[in-house]
Amino acid sequence: MSMLTLKQSYVNKQSVLNVPYQNFNPLNFIGKTLPNLEELKNELDEIYTAVDKSLHEILSDQNLLNNAADALDDSEKKLVEKYKNDTTTGQNVNKIISIIQKLHKGINKIEITEQDIRDVLNRPMTPEDAIKALTALIRSKSFGANTDITRIILK
Repeated sequence: MSMLTLKQSYVNKQSVLNVPYQNFNPLNFIGKTLPNLEELKNELDEIYTAVDKSLHEILSDQNLLNNAADALDDSEKKLVEKYKNDTTTGQNVNKIISIIQKLHKGINKIEITEQDIRDVLNRPMTPEDAIKALTALIRSKSFGANTDITRIILK
C-alpha cells in the first residue's frame, strides 16, 4: 500500500463517492423518464423490416442476378436463393450485404444529387414538363452508359 501514489489531485475518496462512474453519474437522471422499451423494440423492428425489404428489392433486380452466375460461388448462390425465399435468419445479413456489394461491382452508378433535381425543377411545371426535365437530366448524366447495367442513385 505504501507504493500507491496519487497521480491526479482531483481523484480522492470524496470525488469517487460523489461520482463513482467516471463520466456517468446516475444522480443526474433522477426524476427523468427513461425511454419506453416497447417503443424502442418497435422502432428496431421497423428498421429491421425496412432493411430487409430493401435487400429483397435489390435482389429482385434481374440484371444484378445475371451477374451472380459469374461473380458468386455455389454457397453464395444458395444463400441468395434462401434469402429470396425468406428461409434464412438475420445472422446471414452481413453475408447477404457482402454478396450484394460483390454483385454491384459490375454496375455503373449514376449519382444524382438533390441540388441537380432542384436545378432542373426550378420553376412551376406541368407533370409532363417535370417528367421531361427529369428524363433529360438522367440522359445527360448517363450519356454513353450501358442502360442495362446502369443504376440511378439519389445522393
